Amino acid sequence: MSNITSKILGLAGAAALFAGMSFGQTLNCSTAGVAEPNPILDRFEDTTALVADVEYNCPALGASPALSGASATLTLNEPVTSRFTGPGGLTEAVMIINDTTTVANSSVTQGAYSIGSNQISFTGITIPPSSDTFTIRFANVRVNASMAPSATSNFSITESVFIADLGVSVFPVLPTPTVGIVVQGFTKPAFTAGVTPNPVNYVICTANPAATAGASFQITYGELFGGGFKLGVPTAGGTCGGAVCTLTNGEQGSYTGTVGAGVAVTGFSLTNTGGAAGTAIAGLGTATHGTRVQFAFANIPTGALVYVPTTITNGTLTLALTATATGAFSAVAANGPKGSAVAALWAPPAGATGSAIYEVTKTDNTVANESFNLIGAVVAAPNFATTAQSAITVTVGPAPTSGSDIPTFVNSNTAMTLSAFSLCQTTLLWPFVAAGGGFDTGIAIANAGTDPYAAAFTAGGTPGACTFNFYGTGAPSPSTGVSLPTTVFPASLASGATASFSLAGSAVAPNFVGYMIAQCGFLYGHGFGYITYNQGSASADAQGYLAIVLLNNRSLAFVGGGPEFTTF
Repeated sequence: MSNITSKILGLAGAAALFAGMSFGQTLNCSTAGVAEPNPILDRFEDTTALVADVEYNCPALGASPALSGASATLTLNEPVTSRFTGPGGLTEAVMIINDTTTVANSSVTQGAYSIGSNQISFTGITIPPSSDTFTIRFANVRVNASMAPSATSNFSITESVFIADLGVSVFPVLPTPTVGIVVQGFTKPAFTAGVTPNPVNYVICTANPAATAGASFQITYGELFGGGFKLGVPTAGGTCGGAVCTLTNGEQGSYTGTVGAGVAVTGFSLTNTGGAAGTAIAGLGTATHGTRVQFAFANIPTGALVYVPTTITNGTLTLALTATATGAFSAVAANGPKGSAVAALWAPPAGATGSAIYEVTKTDNTVANESFNLIGAVVAAPNFATTAQSAITVTVGPAPTSGSDIPTFVNSNTAMTLSAFSLCQTTLLWPFVAAGGGFDTGIAIANAGTDPYAAAFTAGGTPGACTFNFYGTGAPSPSTGVSLPTTVFPASLASGATASFSLAGSAVAPNFVGYMIAQCGFLYGHGFGYITYNQGSASADAQGYLAIVLLNNRSLAFVGGGPEFTTF
């Protein structure tokens, strides 16, 4: 067992990975000359992981007539999750007896199990008579791979069978093959390397308007082995080691919902009753869809929209946007901000939460480590909000994570932080101002958002209010966040306008000595201070200086060794 496991996991080539995805090989009905099936590499995230079919070549049993009331119990070391198709716990998991000489002795029996059990029961089985050799195959067996000890343990899924008639074993103890090896299927989502900045943060007065919207974030997500991404139904074609081969990389089982010639439905158990070919059994071995990836967005501000592409292609991998995480594929129409055929709108009502879901529509399991990049845009009009908006978040992972779809997954990934919208603000510092005792300070502020270059930027000039903060002796009360009377300073300073006042002359701070900070709700603000002493006397003196433009975020002050302020 350890040798076959080591060999499977040690092969890094695409052909080896392809072989690991086959549906199974033949075992013998005795313990001699046993050849194990090729175990499927099962994704740790998959709660409906398909394991390899197991087939036994059986000699004639010497029983005459045929045994018609036999039963079988299939036992695995992980909880069974094969799809339920009928009452009494009957499922898509099937036991197929196929007489190699007499078709009339073929039968297909559905297995049953209870939720949480690791055993599948098959009853009412007919074992062929003494003259016939035959095969027994177990197919469409799924387990909850996420119950393995860890994603990195290379956990082996095993399967054993006990077949009896009237409580007596029909065969010797049959082999217990390894039918799956659990490994982590997908990478952790990450911001795409080499893209700067990623994500992009915005200021509210300029935002990211639809007419000129640029990309806001780019996220990379991929598989960790060839075959991690799967189609709903396997497709023919592909190249394996230079030769054309048939791909078996699908979410569906090997025995699907149409029964062949000579086999028909009796209730929910399939036995040979001479029925016609093509009898359908809903859900038998089929998948609801291919592998899906969900981008679950949260905290989108009211007035902002998220745009994502309708399709994503990278080499052999293609994904398409679908309306919901569960159910059949439902394409989402393109209606991007520029009418682009490859940009689609996804916008939650009132800016709360919602998801963009992609389904794998093209993949090649002979290509290892396929991945893709999602490029998204957060679109908002200038001045869409009056307060700072905290960052949007997104949680990325396989989908769905609930319900009865095949496949279904678990997702342990944490949320990633995307774009935030901060206030358009200029913060100005006058390091020394004085009023009283013969001193006065004149303050001037310019909203310089209107200039010869404004047309080249989406920002332009925007109006905004200024509040003042006093630190020192004799500060007014309140001393911070002070909005001056409109007779002293405008309630909103227009772009291209200036306003001025004096601390003593306007009685704003008639006996103050210290420093003052103004926070103005517009970009491109600049300030000037003019200190006078004993104005109009022989000892008069005066001095003027420019206010310092501070960074709005103190945590950025010394990033990269930069100064605490910047001027612009």
